[in-house]
Amino acid sequence: MKKILIALLLITGAQGQANAQFLKKLGNAIEKASKTIDDVADAVLGDNNSNSNSNKKERMIGKAYKIGETKISQYGRKDSGIKITNVSATRVYGHKNVILNFQLYNSTEYSYDIIMGFFETGGGCMLVDDNGNQYTHGWTDLGEGGEVFNLYDCQKNAKILDDTKLNCRLLIADVPSKVVRFKRAELPIAYITKNQTFHDNCTFKLENIPITLLPSLKADGVHGEGAVLLGDSIKAIPQSIHMMYDRYNVTDYPDKNIKMFTFFKDGETMFKALSYDNETIAMIFLDTPKVPFKVGDSFYLVNKHIKDEDIKFCTKKDDGNLVFKDQLIKMVDDPKNYGDMIGQVFIGKLPNRDI
Repeated sequence: MKKILIALLLITGAQGQANAQFLKKLGNAIEKASKTIDDVADAVLGDNNSNSNSNKKERMIGKAYKIGETKISQYGRKDSGIKITNVSATRVYGHKNVILNFQLYNSTEYSYDIIMGFFETGGGCMLVDDNGNQYTHGWTDLGEGGEVFNLYDCQKNAKILDDTKLNCRLLIADVPSKVVRFKRAELPIAYITKNQTFHDNCTFKLENIPITLLPSLKADGVHGEGAVLLGDSIKAIPQSIHMMYDRYNVTDYPDKNIKMFTFFKDGETMFKALSYDNETIAMIFLDTPKVPFKVGDSFYLVNKHIKDEDIKFCTKKDDGNLVFKDQLIKMVDDPKNYGDMIGQVFIGKLPNRDI
């Protein structure tokens, strides 16, 4: 366009040598102005020259959208065809780490190998809280679904087939308990086709990610988005507590003088409690691997082993069971794994009988 303009000016202005210097200066001015306009257009719209990937600039892809309270937008050189279709952040009560759960959907006809995570050299995932503190360390789990307490890879590769969804998690390390949401997050992803013919990257930018508390057992009760504590009046127990339980029932255990409360979430048993006077909660116990509890600096679930470095914080009883901060941890032999595993965990006053 700029060359045509210059040519026209030269043709219409060819009046002789007197105008030569003027036309040269005018041509240089138009050249500089054209370059400036090109640079602005590239910055706003992105360079659409398909022959030069290296010159393309990142731009927003499509429109921003919301999932719950979280706003999501995607940036890149071109539309990856990958979308985030589910997102949430959770923290086990008392835990120093936060889990960011999200789902990637590949809407394209290609199968991608993807790479994402936390990178020591920078350029990886980053989350920011309301005070501007940045979190750039943690672990990544792409589609494997391990325990939230044992993620270990800082960056991860995974395959996402065409028209499929991939469940992903990031464990964000050392987030203070006072942080109840992330103000924003950046999740860069590199994606590569199976035959390596196409390689590019995109960045998902998220705004306003609330952190939900998952329940854990402490010496005085179960804590989370609410609490069920030793000494609570059974008449005041809420019908449900978000992320802790959605219903409970009451049965005789095993004689009619003891009432057992069983708390369920999504049809599965979370924890149980006993009342000896039909007025207050006297004991709470775990017998399913749904609610974690702390030993030393680590969290554990029923049916798992306690690490040797954490057993040293416990008092070992003559019957082989352990006590840590008023938590009685009953151990059971597991010959398949050649060691003792956690069978049940109790807090509060035990009845005068084996449970």
